[in-house]
Amino acid sequence: MFRKFPQIKLVHKPNLKKKVNFWNFLSDIPEIDIVAGPLNYMWKERVKREIELFNKWKKIDPTFPFRNLRLSQSNDRRFIVEINAFELFGAPEGGWLETAILIPVNYPSSWPSIGDPHTDREFFRYLKSWTNNHPFCMPPIIRTWWRKYKGRAGIMHFLYAFSIFVTIAGRASYRKLKFILDL
Repeated sequence: MFRKFPQIKLVHKPNLKKKVNFWNFLSDIPEIDIVAGPLNYMWKERVKREIELFNKWKKIDPTFPFRNLRLSQSNDRRFIVEINAFELFGAPEGGWLETAILIPVNYPSSWPSIGDPHTDREFFRYLKSWTNNHPFCMPPIIRTWWRKYKGRAGIMHFLYAFSIFVTIAGRASYRKLKFILDL
């Protein structure tokens, strides 16, 4: 069967025990059946589904370097997620740091952005250090992949793609992380 998008082989190497997973861009993370943006009357249901999917996926893949996704109490277009700075960026001080996920008005047609420049300075410091002070943006293949979902992709899909491409773009991607990519 012909596939437009590649399948990426993920090799998890926690404590040198080798576990191989495959992530298929098209089907591994379940789609969200509610297509609604922040201005839609179904937005609250969409938010519930986003959080449910995140929690289910975290149980399936506990090595995923994100946890505790929740909606901000002050803004309906802002989610908060905790990021494992050591796993994602190789930060020696490590630990979990809270980072915002900003939802555009035309979401889910457009993907969210991670990090608020006003409040997430530590996240951006790690990201800049990890990419040798180069700006990081999602590659164009993700835009095509996102549009193919037609509003059924969500925050979980975005975070998974972000974790893979930030690993590829990182200055020390050869380091022993819990997810190392073999393309």
